[in-house]
Amino acid sequence: MAKTIFKYKLATGATFYTIAMRAGAEICHVGLDPRNSPCVWAIIDSEAPRAWVKVSVIGTGMDVPEGATFLGTFVDDPYVWHAFLHP
Repeated sequence: MAKTIFKYKLATGATFYTIAMRAGAEICHVGLDPRNSPCVWAIIDSEAPRAWVKVSVIGTGMDVPEGATFLGTFVDDPYVWHAFLHP
């Protein structure tokens, strides 16, 4: 098993979308990369099969998605965004 950390770009808005990660990925950080792009970083097993992960990024004041797990918050001036993982 080869553990690697990978960055996956995110989009902001109320809808959720899917990201192709590896099965069993452990999301460890949500924030802006050096180019100010919203991203999520995950520790993966690079030999594991691909798995689709549902994520949403919502702004402060928006409804929290039912059943979703909070991943983290980041600031993209002037907005504050909150990322959620969906079952």
